[in-house]
Amino acid sequence: MLALALLLPLLFSPDGNDMPPLGQAKRVLVLGDSITAAGHYTAYLESFFRTRYPDRDIEWINLGLPSEGVTGLSEPKHPWPRPNVHERLDRALTTIKPDVVLACYGMNDGIYHPFSEERFAKYQDGLLKLVSRCRDQGIRVYLVTPPPFDGQPVAKTLQPSDTKEFGWTGTYFRYEDEVLRPYATWVRSFLGINFTPIDIHEPIRLH
Repeated sequence: MLALALLLPLLFSPDGNDMPPLGQAKRVLVLGDSITAAGHYTAYLESFFRTRYPDRDIEWINLGLPSEGVTGLSEPKHPWPRPNVHERLDRALTTIKPDVVLACYGMNDGIYHPFSEERFAKYQDGLLKLVSRCRDQGIRVYLVTPPPFDGQPVAKTLQPSDTKEFGWTGTYFRYEDEVLRPYATWVRSFLGINFTPIDIHEPIRLH
């Protein structure tokens, strides 16, 4: 389901013309947290393009980093400060020189707390900064919404709103509805120059 949700916007030009999938891209840089670092959806995408478009020689480079976010925020219970993609973004773009960046952030950026306007603003600023850095180098960005958070497998560890400390081992019990869904809604709400939103949150949630 995640791979299908990712594929559809990559296969069709946002302008409605007959450009081939991913335009003329030769190199795709994939950024994100542990969900990306696991490598599954990158492998699915590469397999799809290699089997359906064998004449397209696209190099897929997965630089997902567990625990990473775009805000620089980290919950008190986390065993180390969460890495921030902006600490390595310029190096990655300069070294790899991608034509396209596929970036998926958000799961860690609410730091597993109840919704906060301040944290939400940092998330927005972090993603806009990422898009701006790529745009300055002529790189097209596909910005992926965070996937849903399924609390059922960790139901015994979920925490009520009056808990003093939250974290990935003790997540706010409405993290999906009150945090990730608004984050995903914001990502898919606008279309900018050299920027295409990809909504995986709603298709996976409905599935």
